[in-house]
Amino acid sequence: MVRSKSPSTSPSALCGGNNLFKLVLVTDKYGPDISWNLTDDTGMLLGSSEQEVYGKFTTYTFPDVDSAYCLEDEKCYKLNIDDSFGDDLCCLNGYGYFQGVLDGEVVRFVDGEGNVVNKFAYFDFYTTGNFCTGAPPSAVPSNLPADVPSADPSGQPSNVPSDNPSDNPSDNPSDNPSDNPSDNPSGRPSGVPSDLPSFK
Repeated sequence: MVRSKSPSTSPSALCGGNNLFKLVLVTDKYGPDISWNLTDDTGMLLGSSEQEVYGKFTTYTFPDVDSAYCLEDEKCYKLNIDDSFGDDLCCLNGYGYFQGVLDGEVVRFVDGEGNVVNKFAYFDFYTTGNFCTGAPPSAVPSNLPADVPSADPSGQPSNVPSDNPSDNPSDNPSDNPSDNPSDNPSGRPSGVPSDLPSFK
């Protein structure tokens, strides 16, 4: 595989808002030892650099801070990293690493040994990491309820009452009394006398 002498800057800054991928490299004392390439699952080269390009103790973002690699939906990608000296990026000569960011979230790579990692720092001479993109988001929201309840409650109450009583009763009584009496009166008298007289 032919690698460019400097990092590729061909990817577009516009990806339709989805699958925006950036690669972050933080070098240790021996940045010039590092080279890398990013390919898709067909082997097409998306970005790369050779050794002797990077300075020591420096942070690099690829393709650059103002753009991103435009990845395809439901496709897998591979990052290959080389260290010509074999001392990787951490921690003998500093605390460097490679990290991927996809749509603002840190990428969880699967390395060559099947481990899931969110950054590469310890790899001797060579390592590889694979990751895949998901399906595109739907343009139209679903009318069907989710199979699993949301972890975050809605910011607004529902306009439609529930068919079933709550499994978790309120700790506090309602501030607004019901307009209608209960269809199921209590079988026991109240332990607290009413402030108002009964009308019946």
